[in-house]
Amino acid sequence: MPFKEQIETSYNSDIIIGMHGAGLTHLLFQPDWAVVIELYNCEDKACYHDLARSRGIHYMTWEKQSKVHQQDEGHHPTLGAHAKFTKYEFDVGEFMRLILKATEYVKSHPKFIQGRQSKMLNGVGRQSKPHQGADSEDEL
Repeated sequence: MPFKEQIETSYNSDIIIGMHGAGLTHLLFQPDWAVVIELYNCEDKACYHDLARSRGIHYMTWEKQSKVHQQDEGHHPTLGAHAKFTKYEFDVGEFMRLILKATEYVKSHPKFIQGRQSKMLNGVGRQSKPHQGADSEDEL
């Protein structure tokens, strides 16, 4: 996917869900009311939490550790066993609970509510380009 399309997709995503990894940096382009859910932080608790806080969006991670199960010990090519290279299994009910919690956060955020009201009054959707950084398509 071209970078411009990645930014637009992120900007139009109220909730991003992912494992610990570089893909979560797309949170930088989410709208102000957004939530990022890091399913498992791989023992690096502050990384994406700090990034989300700096961006001003809500961060969530797996809350009930008893409902995430390690499938193997993970094998880094040179470092051996490591949490960041491990396969995990997640409880579906707990996953859905987190999704609903994130949805409620988004729906109750004042900027989301204001945007929905504006859309209903003006018949206009969200902007098609991100609000951060680029002022024109040529800059992306």
